[in-house]
Amino acid sequence: MNTTEDVRVHVDSIERLATMSAEEVDELPYGFLVLDRDGVILLYNRYESRMSRLPPERVLGRSWFRDVAPCTRVDAFQGRFRALLEGPEDGVDRFAFRFHFLHGAQDVVVQLSRVPGDDDRVFMTVVRRNIEGAAVNAPAVVTLDEDRGSLVGPLGPAIPVA
Repeated sequence: MNTTEDVRVHVDSIERLATMSAEEVDELPYGFLVLDRDGVILLYNRYESRMSRLPPERVLGRSWFRDVAPCTRVDAFQGRFRALLEGPEDGVDRFAFRFHFLHGAQDVVVQLSRVPGDDDRVFMTVVRRNIEGAAVNAPAVVTLDEDRGSLVGPLGPAIPVA
């Protein structure tokens, strides 16, 4: 997959995802989570568990942004999540992001989608891929933006700095 447009073809329709059983969700060939409006993880599929190396029992009921993936507490991710919830009922947002795990970096395309007919839940799909122009396993250049009080990586603000 080379572009965000390619990823769209591989992600099931929002309506289909809304009707899937937990077993069907576990068979999806990409990460799939359901978050409530506060970012608490309500559903976490097997693929995402394998890729993140975190078992469901360690993440279900926990805050995605605070407890599970604090690297996403940036405008480029959490800001988009909040904007989606404030936007139209059928809102969808797709963007590239780089997760930094102890076992290495993962380049992904994230899709956040409002759950049809439910103002309090968001579907999140996570498709692993190489971000165009990024060398595989190359160290990311990160700098400190003292004015904003945050680290800035190749995809924008990376981690809040106290």
